[in-house]
Amino acid sequence: MRIKIEGKKEEVKRIRENLIESKASFFLDFRGLKVAELTEFRKLLRREGANFYVVKNTLARLAIEGTELRDLDKFLSGCTGVVFGGEDPAAPARIIKGFGKNHSHLVAKGGVLGEDILTDDEVGRLGDLPPKKDLLAQVLTELQLPLRGLLEVLSAPLNDLVFLLNSILEKKKETEQ
Repeated sequence: MRIKIEGKKEEVKRIRENLIESKASFFLDFRGLKVAELTEFRKLLRREGANFYVVKNTLARLAIEGTELRDLDKFLSGCTGVVFGGEDPAAPARIIKGFGKNHSHLVAKGGVLGEDILTDDEVGRLGDLPPKKDLLAQVLTELQLPLRGLLEVLSAPLNDLVFLLNSILEKKKETEQ
């Protein structure tokens, strides 16, 4: 009997640590997914540095007790799985959304991003974000635009001067012929 209690205490500790350390965590209902589908889902998540765990609601409630995450209790009903995110918090949300399109049994209940509690709709919107690399590329492009415009404005008088000199040179050549 003591072994079971110790195992449950370890599970509560693991859930609490993962919730606190993860940049993002997502609560899912996966009832109806086949084992092969669940295995495929886990593989997709692992590629992005995220993990999926099936949790007992009572143990998860104990894990969030006394923390700032106690509002997550509303997601702990029925069949519950938790995705603990990796470096890019939006990557697991994209996988959940994409996998959920082809597997209607996978449904997001909600999640947590930093200290903010997310609804199922907010998890979906987070899944709509492009990958981190694409966002950084967009930011860099936006930062370059004003500099590029300034460069064009500063080089315009020189371009006009070169154009003017070329046209004068061409007219001289025409008059000499």
